[in-house]
Amino acid sequence: MFEFLLTYRSFCTPKKLLSLLVARFNQPKPNNVSEEEFSRSLHLVRLRVSNVIRHWVLYHWYDLSDDKNLVNYLVRFIEQSMKPVMDQPAERLLHSIDKQMEGSSKSRERVFNTPPPKPIIPQGLPSDMLSLSDINATEAARQLTLIEYELFS
Repeated sequence: MFEFLLTYRSFCTPKKLLSLLVARFNQPKPNNVSEEEFSRSLHLVRLRVSNVIRHWVLYHWYDLSDDKNLVNYLVRFIEQSMKPVMDQPAERLLHSIDKQMEGSSKSRERVFNTPPPKPIIPQGLPSDMLSLSDINATEAARQLTLIEYELFS
């Protein structure tokens, strides 16, 4: 689940994922299944959906925190659909959302006390003659980190 929540944004938006989870939680009974069998499987499905949402809220809050409408939709879903059938998990989720919202409302300023390190540039080679083996491994790692930061931020 952890890997899924890290990568789903490559093929889906947070809003779409939440709507799919809501639809899964509220799935209708198929015609060819007995009421008892459906009730048993529905309980397991709902537990799994609540676990995914719990994990999402606790460990990937950044997906939800920027979109107030999405958070409101999630809270409405928990209060209207989840709470009547799963009171304790719903209460825990609402408590977790409140804590996350309280934490995200506090401004977090990133402060660096030291200037960035000086780049390690190979000396004496023209740039058209430069190969990957001429670049210091630490500098290559720094540059790749900067590139990935730009891609994922």
